[in-house]
Amino acid sequence: MPRIPPQRVGRGVYLRSAEWFGRVSLLYAFAQNDIAIVGVLGNNLLNEDIRNHVSYTKDQVLMPGASARLFASVKY
Repeated sequence: MPRIPPQRVGRGVYLRSAEWFGRVSLLYAFAQNDIAIVGVLGNNLLNEDIRNHVSYTKDQVLMPGASARLFASVKY
């Protein structure tokens, strides 16, 4: 499971004229060390007939049916 994104704060200022364009931006990301411990992932929970619209075989091949997963992150 990926880490939870940190909270961010940013500011910027720019100067534009006929001859020049300048920009200064600052972005601060707060510390974030929390990770998700347990999660649940569900796919196609209603067991519908789903097709991958970008696939060349979309008319012949259906996506997998209903599934659910429980997962945990362990740190040692």
